[in-house]
Amino acid sequence: MVAHNAAVLVAKTRETAGYLSRLGAGVGEARVAEMEQVLRDLRTCLQNIDEVLQHRVDFFDAVQPIVGRGIGLQYVRANTPPRDRPPAE
Repeated sequence: MVAHNAAVLVAKTRETAGYLSRLGAGVGEARVAEMEQVLRDLRTCLQNIDEVLQHRVDFFDAVQPIVGRGIGLQYVRANTPPRDRPPAE
C-alpha cells in the first residue's frame, strides 16, 4: 500500500508539472520563475514524503517478523492441550 501511495504521488506530481508547463507557455518571465520555484518546492516535499514512507516501510519490515512470531506463539498456546499435571495434595 505504501508503494502504491508513493507511485500515485509521483504520478500526480508529474501531471501537475505538465499542467504548470502548459500554463507557463504564455506567461511572463517572472511568473515562469515563480512556477519553477513551486515545482522545486513540490519536488522537495515529495522527496521528504518518500523518505518518510521509506522509514515506515523499513519499520514495518522490521516489526513484521516480531508480530508473526507473537501470533504464532499465541496460536500454539491456544491449540496445545494442557499438560497432565499430578493432582494437588
